[in-house]
Amino acid sequence: MSRFADGLTAILEKNANERRKMGEEAISKWKVFEEKVLDQWLDICKKQCKMAAQLDSDSLTIEVQTACFNKLGNTWTNDGCVNGAAASARVQAPLPPGAWWYMTKGVTYSGSLNAKVRSQDVLEFLMPKLVDLLKTLGFKTVELDRGKVILSWRKPSEPPAKRPRVASGNLKLECAICHEKNALQPSCHVVICLAANASAKPRLEPGNALSARNPYIQCRRCSSRRLHGGKGRAYFLVLIRLHNTH
Repeated sequence: MSRFADGLTAILEKNANERRKMGEEAISKWKVFEEKVLDQWLDICKKQCKMAAQLDSDSLTIEVQTACFNKLGNTWTNDGCVNGAAASARVQAPLPPGAWWYMTKGVTYSGSLNAKVRSQDVLEFLMPKLVDLLKTLGFKTVELDRGKVILSWRKPSEPPAKRPRVASGNLKLECAICHEKNALQPSCHVVICLAANASAKPRLEPGNALSARNPYIQCRRCSSRRLHGGKGRAYFLVLIRLHNTH
């Protein structure tokens, strides 16, 4: 027969699981809200850059709070805090109570869900993410300086910048090696993430040594067997080099 105190522990565990689930749902909805806000801010920055280019300027300084944050409408209170209901209605992405706190403190947050959120904290949280988005648009420089985003683009007399080689793809799925959701790249007959590709080096498996009797090797990543087509260690090193370029 279980003791009475065990029942109390079970109640605590149930409450903790419910709070965790509520926190996970709140974080998920915050991410949707955040994405829509950043999309709006990005559109604002694009429009202002076009206006600057039409005036023959090759640079622009954007004060994020004035140009972007305040464009959300009446989303802050007189004491400098965010009006969550107004902000979520503005971008049509409902936010449950405590979404900000769960996002910044984690699903184990146990404080007040209705605690006030300073607009400056939200601004500082989102500005670096806005900068990351702007860096994907091909600007010559993108800098963040005390609440201002400083952008510049090349003049007609300047040669186009070389596009950096992308080390990984933009498709995010579950990696076949580490089973985590990351940007993937092709490798052998599967797609794996960059981290797995760097750590999982091809090697000869036991019983699969190169020889005339056993002309196959087995891939450590995808377990496929390949005809080596040559003899000795030298060919295997070449195969490793080719394998790593997948």
